Amino acid sequence: MKVLLGLVLCSLISASFAQSHASALIRGMPVRRFFERWYPKGMPPFTDFTYTLNTTPDMVIELHCPAIYLFKPCSEYMFKIHDGDDVQVICETRKKFFYTSKSNTLSVQIITGKKPLKNCPKCSARPIKKT
Repeated sequence: MKVLLGLVLCSLISASFAQSHASALIRGMPVRRFFERWYPKGMPPFTDFTYTLNTTPDMVIELHCPAIYLFKPCSEYMFKIHDGDDVQVICETRKKFFYTSKSNTLSVQIITGKKPLKNCPKCSARPIKKT
């Protein structure tokens, strides 16, 4: 009986955390405000959203976010950049954030906790030639 109750509680907890994934192929034109397109009214609580950007093998991706507003603690609210084997984690508010990828694939992940994020990061990405 205790095992059954534990399974029910675990399934309820995992069901309340929404995971979604989207991707885009960037060739010549930049992708603007891609988080706002999926969540125009802000991100709901307990959301794990990953946006993967791909370009041709001879290019890399430049990510620009004018502002990233996150709550604390870092264990609940994160902005992660996955660039091959490298992972960069941002846990606080940042202004004028730039990142240039090392590969032609870049994944940007936002994880939210109890409170909804009213302002999604207004990030844009564009392809640039490898140097």
